[in-house]
Amino acid sequence: MNELTLRWRHGDHAHTRTVAQGERVTIGRSTASDVVMPAGDRRIHREHAEIAWTGRGPVVRAVGRNGVGVRSLGRALRKGEEAPLGREDRLRVGTVEITTQLRTTGAGELKLRCHHCGRVCDYAPHEMCPHCGHALAGGETVIL
Repeated sequence: MNELTLRWRHGDHAHTRTVAQGERVTIGRSTASDVVMPAGDRRIHREHAEIAWTGRGPVVRAVGRNGVGVRSLGRALRKGEEAPLGREDRLRVGTVEITTQLRTTGAGELKLRCHHCGRVCDYAPHEMCPHCGHALAGGETVIL
């Protein structure tokens, strides 16, 4: 089973949350969120973002107006936008930085199929295809 590990700090406390393949988690100030952010940071909405698995792997979706910074994307997502998460990535929610680490187990190795040339490459959605030079961000995730 594939899983995504989230790590973040606020105050003096370190937190970890594992998101299993097929699971969906919410991020926000609300105590009903799966990943609860600091209540005092008013840049973070009660329902700020969510992480879900698609057929291509895990994605982050901005739910709140203030958006979510995604390192591999090089910018912040606006409300309603989503982006695939890389093998190792960083998210910015208000003042909190969340590091992500994608692990694949059992099924095989995670790769990307370039949407331009169709060749399979190492999973690195923030990189360029070594075969044709196009961005892998829109590539299809495959498991070999």
